[in-house]
Amino acid sequence: MQNTGFGVLSPQRATAILGLIKQQGGMLCTGSCHHQKKEHLHCRQIGKILNMSYSTVWDYITLFLNEGIVERKRIDNGPVNFEITLKGEELLRQADSRCG
Repeated sequence: MQNTGFGVLSPQRATAILGLIKQQGGMLCTGSCHHQKKEHLHCRQIGKILNMSYSTVWDYITLFLNEGIVERKRIDNGPVNFEITLKGEELLRQADSRCG
């Protein structure tokens, strides 16, 4: 596996997760699955779409946070939206250029 900034995690899965987050404008975390709304992207939705557990999705989100690939933005005093940073955008561009 090439070193693509994702450590030991799969670059393909990482790119797929980042692509979904970018497409939706962020991944919303309400802190409780009971507060999810269908119009928002959540870790469980990402897991279902990509056929992985939500805990695996969180492993990637944690790595993305630690590497500066995504950042947290709190909405008022409520949920947190995880958005892709410029570094994350660049990683997606690099992945697209390797595939195309």
